[in-house]
Amino acid sequence: MAELGMGGGTAGGEQEPSFEQLLEESLAKARVTIAKGDRVKGTVLSVGEREAIVDLGAKREALLSLSEVTTEGEPLRVAVGDEVEGTVIDEGSEGEPARITSQVPGGRLGRQYLAEAKREGRTVTGVVRGYNRGGLEVQIGGVRAFCPMSQIDTRAPDDLSKFVGQRMSFKVHDLRGRQVVVSRRALMDEERSAKAQETLARIAEGQTVHGVVASLHDFGAFVDVGGVDALLPTSEVTRRRISKPADVLKPGQELEVQVLKVDLGEGKRRPRVTVSLKSLEADPWEAARAWLTEGAAFRGKIVGIQPFGVFVELVPGVDGLIHVSDLAGGRRVDNPENLVSVGQELDVLVGPVDWDNRRVSLSPLVPVSEEPGEGRGEELTTTLGEALREKEAREGQ
Repeated sequence: MAELGMGGGTAGGEQEPSFEQLLEESLAKARVTIAKGDRVKGTVLSVGEREAIVDLGAKREALLSLSEVTTEGEPLRVAVGDEVEGTVIDEGSEGEPARITSQVPGGRLGRQYLAEAKREGRTVTGVVRGYNRGGLEVQIGGVRAFCPMSQIDTRAPDDLSKFVGQRMSFKVHDLRGRQVVVSRRALMDEERSAKAQETLARIAEGQTVHGVVASLHDFGAFVDVGGVDALLPTSEVTRRRISKPADVLKPGQELEVQVLKVDLGEGKRRPRVTVSLKSLEADPWEAARAWLTEGAAFRGKIVGIQPFGVFVELVPGVDGLIHVSDLAGGRRVDNPENLVSVGQELDVLVGPVDWDNRRVSLSPLVPVSEEPGEGRGEELTTTLGEALREKEAREGQ
């Protein structure tokens, strides 16, 4: 067994390391090793006029410029004791502090940072500096990036100039050498998906919900009711007769709709929500019970023409059909469009009313003629009283 000598050496005469040497070796092993491009965290030790000193641990310090903005695009504000995160842009030398940046660095380090952001799904912030026909030119810290038209929004924007100067958040979409492609739409899709889940968890049939018209089609409109594009069929837009939703709606229009059906979907089938605008309107047919009686005469407006007849609107939401056989006083009509046109006014006599099915038969007070001035809507000169007497006389013959 070895015995310690008076001088602290071993029995063999070898000198043991001093306490100071052991401490230095221990600190050297624990000293943080950093390289350019590393993401590091530390605690602010002091704040000067232009720079802050950050403790990275184990005798490693770094300088952080206070003139920067963060990767989230906010002005850099730090205080003693704050924890900060940054990218190493200078490793420093023996006895000299390293340098870190809180924003995206330029060059290779910046692309390295963005590659990590893409891999981890982090959001980055940049300022739109310009645009061209293909999309937006974005400055992300020291790196120039491009956001294609298809990645700006969920729907292609009409005017790109309105984005210039704006600070916006993006997801890194692709890195190709020096080219950096970012996407704002990917971020919006994530937010929209989360919002849709909340909406589907609480929406129920019969509810009245707020929505925004997202798009218009001949078969109907899609209304954004909170991350979910609900279908508003053309038949549910209004009680009035229209040919397409664009007749009364426009994209971006805000409205209240009633939920008709909710299908949460199963497997790969997407959830579907159907809504109605018409169901929130007062029923004009109920009000019509007070005045819509067989034999009454009204002036209406032609709102639709079909080979079998003409639809005439008496009041918004209440229209009736003049059968083609009644249009010209019994004369054969091959094409009603040769006699009348949509928007033309016409004096009509009310026939049988089917209240259950919301249908009413009409007939012209004066048979429509192909000759100008004879029974053609606004050109009528016959009064309703005269027209009624003439009609009774024709039926009595």
